[in-house]
Amino acid sequence: MPAEEYDALYRQFNPTNFNANDWVSVAKAAGAKYVVFTTKHHDGFCEFDSKLTDYKITSPESPFPATWSRN
Repeated sequence: MPAEEYDALYRQFNPTNFNANDWVSVAKAAGAKYVVFTTKHHDGFCEFDSKLTDYKITSPESPFPATWSRN
């Protein structure tokens, strides 16, 4: 995948159907004792708000902030 195409993917990332409870239920049923949530991808994409970069889920260019409650 070309770098320009990969770099543009965060502008489409909108996990509105994500349900942590469902994931935990499946993990428990499989015998998992814990889960690990990667908050910063190896390419630098942040799953949290950061003043240091716009390469994040809360970027104004990402569709997610419009549907996410910061309260």
